[in-house]
Amino acid sequence: MRKEIAPELYNYNKFPGPEFHVNGDKVETEGIAFTLVENIKDAFDVTVFNQRFSEVLTKFDYVVGDWSNEQLRLRGFYKDDRTEEKMKRLAAYRTIFWSTVVMVVPILS
Repeated sequence: MRKEIAPELYNYNKFPGPEFHVNGDKVETEGIAFTLVENIKDAFDVTVFNQRFSEVLTKFDYVVGDWSNEQLRLRGFYKDDRTEEKMKRLAAYRTIFWSTVVMVVPILS
């Protein structure tokens, strides 16, 4: 039997970052703004994004999220023309996520 967890306990981030707000296709907070590029099945949830976001993700050009076991997983990627290793570029997300995930959530840039 599955254990019920209270929603307020879903925040696994020990060091909570800024609180984001949605403004049209923008996901913004003080000093940080992302554009919601793709939102498959309208799965983006700003409350859960706030719970899972970490400041380390700001160094990436894109943040891609997916749902697994009712939990949001976030991963950062660089633009394809950057010199970082290939698996950290956006083109690699298709390899990583489409091979392991049923539904991809937002792509933010």
